[in-house]
Amino acid sequence: MKISVITACFNCEKTIERTIKSVIEQNYPDIEYILIDGGSTDNTMKIVEKYEKYFSVIVSEKDKGVADGFNKGVIRATGDIIGIVNADDTMYPGTAVRLAKEYEEGIDAYYGDHIVIDAENHTKCYQKAKPLDTIKYCLPFSHQSIYISKKCYDKFGLYSLDYKLCLDYDLILKMYKGGAKFKYIPMAFCEYSFGGCTYVNPKATVNECTQIAMKYGLSKFEARKHKIKFLTLCYGKKVLSKIGLLHIAQKIRQKFNKRLNYSFGE
Repeated sequence: MKISVITACFNCEKTIERTIKSVIEQNYPDIEYILIDGGSTDNTMKIVEKYEKYFSVIVSEKDKGVADGFNKGVIRATGDIIGIVNADDTMYPGTAVRLAKEYEEGIDAYYGDHIVIDAENHTKCYQKAKPLDTIKYCLPFSHQSIYISKKCYDKFGLYSLDYKLCLDYDLILKMYKGGAKFKYIPMAFCEYSFGGCTYVNPKATVNECTQIAMKYGLSKFEARKHKIKFLTLCYGKKVLSKIGLLHIAQKIRQKFNKRLNYSFGE
């Protein structure tokens, strides 16, 4: 079983090497590694060149955004399943071997858990995927922790250029609504750093997310409830971090939410 891994990047000289190493150090013989660079002007591609022999495909050119980069990778992928591990993300050790072990004909997508690193607050959080039916509100897992079959992409298409923040949610929800078969694997597939687009611009993120959810049938009332909950969590974390009470809040949250497991001071 061949696994295609796509890394999309742009001016990521500080993180790209860590990402590359996490993929090439997987103890699995049949990984097709594809790098799609958006025309970096820093030292990203110089670092990539050090590992050129590990890549099946390297593309470096201007693109139309994240979705375009993802699509370039998916089009070129020849693996049975395809995962996206972007710069500043890492593929967790043992992921490829576990995916191969769990592989089944007829399964369209395999999803797992993820680990979020919050360097500013010296916190790591292991997050189990939410129940799959919560996909009607938002992704129940991170996009870095899902591997989708090539056949599924062929059936449902590529990422829409219309979305800038929740393009992954749009396509995966389309697959789910279209009858794609998902399989949960209870292990972390990735680590990623807290502080991406969702944290920087939570309002724009949730607006796009609820727009997509409503497109696929979520009511305005349910969308509004999700939006309020999401923004409360995002802005609440910022406030608690500023006043030094975030760790206490995380410990309380962990006590009542068994999907979360925080570790502190790392």
